Amino acid sequence: MIPLPSDMPVVSTVLHLLIVEPLPLYTFYGSFVLLLVDINVFLGEWFTTSKDVQLSSTINIGDFVDCLNMDAFYAMYSLETNFTSNCMDFEGLNYNGYFNYGCLFLCVAVAFTQALAVLQHGVLDFTTGGYLAAKWRFEGTRFYCCSASVLLIYSGVTYLILALILADQEMQHDGWWLKFLMAFAMYQLIPVCGLFSSAWALTRSYQPKFDYDDLGFSELRFKRSWSSIFVEGSANHARALECAVLKAAAGQTGELEDMLVDPSQLSEAVRICRATVYSEDTSETEYTELDELAKSIDE
Repeated sequence: MIPLPSDMPVVSTVLHLLIVEPLPLYTFYGSFVLLLVDINVFLGEWFTTSKDVQLSSTINIGDFVDCLNMDAFYAMYSLETNFTSNCMDFEGLNYNGYFNYGCLFLCVAVAFTQALAVLQHGVLDFTTGGYLAAKWRFEGTRFYCCSASVLLIYSGVTYLILALILADQEMQHDGWWLKFLMAFAMYQLIPVCGLFSSAWALTRSYQPKFDYDDLGFSELRFKRSWSSIFVEGSANHARALECAVLKAAAGQTGELEDMLVDPSQLSEAVRICRATVYSEDTSETEYTELDELAKSIDE
């Protein structure tokens, strides 16, 4: 019989912190590297002439493009500014390795700090409410918001530096920039927008609409399968929990009961996870009548 995550709390918690929770950071880093490769290949195709590669009638253009892709990828992991390969010669201007490792360092630093922030509270079971509360509490800190903003700024600075290097070396005649920008917009604008959207999304972490700082929430235990370690992040779990609580408010308690390891905690879960409504005119917080439902469940 396969043990449940709750039977191996430390292992399941560490796996969840290393695989699912930093997934947006992994996605951002992968997009950053791929876009950096694409832009280098685009520039290689734009500025390479037949004399540079000594094209002949026997050379396949597809092989040449594949060669550019491989060279650009290898350049991402090289700290040699004079990196030279079969199809690309950066002429002392290969800073791609520094850009790449800088982005990798930032992403790893944020992911490590996030895991440390959860573990330092002694939360070693990701099926508990205490784990979720520690995770959401960290995402609400100024450090996390600033870290995500740094990634956004870092992306912009990286491509700005590439543009300045390009302008210094390649702007040779009037009208060159217009033709280049039109080609860049056609082939690279959408990937660039995707990367910056990904970075911007990191600055907008999801915060549940209930009081997860309530001491009782830490005592709640939720059913989490091994698949949820690789698929379900804390934000998705929060949305599912809020939806289950709203259904419970309408008398449909089945979904919330299915989420709890101990169904007897239903009334406590309803009491804690009551939705909050913020008045636009005052700073006071009003609560819905889910408390009445909790009382009726107890009865």
